[in-house]
Amino acid sequence: MADAIKTDSTLDASFCAALCTRLSIVPDLQLPSSLCRQQPELGPEAIQTFLQALLQRDPAVFLERYSSLLSSSDLNSFSTLRGNYEVDYWLHQAQQQRQQGAGSQQANQEQQQQQQQQCGAASGNGRVKAGS
Repeated sequence: MADAIKTDSTLDASFCAALCTRLSIVPDLQLPSSLCRQQPELGPEAIQTFLQALLQRDPAVFLERYSSLLSSSDLNSFSTLRGNYEVDYWLHQAQQQRQQGAGSQQANQEQQQQQQQQCGAASGNGRVKAGS
């Protein structure tokens, strides 16, 4: 019975490996300074090992640090850990950031369209006046 509970509350090993491999090659990935002091020139393998250890040891801290780099699909894979207060908190934060980001992108696009329309109308008015 305990094994069934444990498998329900863990992440798939192949997902973890693929995720950490992908993150290990992200340029300028934020890493703890203590890790950088221990190994000044970290290669992707060392970063991947660190990420996998962190993900296994404390998925909430992993989400806190790296959720902004994860896709929606990646975040959905953490659903097996729901019920853990900290994991739930960071998943909710990531979802809010995505919604705010999508909202601000839409607002930016609308603002750009309005500016283009205003510029087009102003230049169109200028042409009409010049032709009159």
